[in-house]
Amino acid sequence: MSWLFGVMFALGAGLVQHDESPLTPADGQVLEDSLEEILRNVPVAMNSGSGNDVGDRIPRTVVVTERSVNGYLRFQGASLLPPGVDDPIVKMNRNGLVNISANLDLDQLRKQQTSQALGLLSYLGGTVPMNATGVVRSAVGTILFDVESVEVGSIRV
Repeated sequence: MSWLFGVMFALGAGLVQHDESPLTPADGQVLEDSLEEILRNVPVAMNSGSGNDVGDRIPRTVVVTERSVNGYLRFQGASLLPPGVDDPIVKMNRNGLVNISANLDLDQLRKQQTSQALGLLSYLGGTVPMNATGVVRSAVGTILFDVESVEVGSIRV
């Protein structure tokens, strides 16, 4: 596919000035608009391999900000989160490192899963913090999240 579609994450304090104001549904709408733009361009990307139309092969960039992701998770995407997962926060760093934190209600998660699925966590209860760290990489038409570590409470999973 000759059409290049890149997704850039606006990362770190050097690239985007952090806004300390409370998140709003409008912040989440920014991510929804970005995702719609990506989906609108998919047919163009798939049909531009003929090499006849140079305009269809112009690289396109969609910026996804930390604020828009967190706004989406708080408002528009809250119903998409599994029961027992609350208050997710995504932090993006300049080098592609992403940290995702949330609170997990282990009692509620246990109701949704078999004891084998939760493993050692099936012996715990209450609400505990979860922290996952990984690196986001993008290539032509794909975004990959390589998980480096996951901790639930003080247990490395």
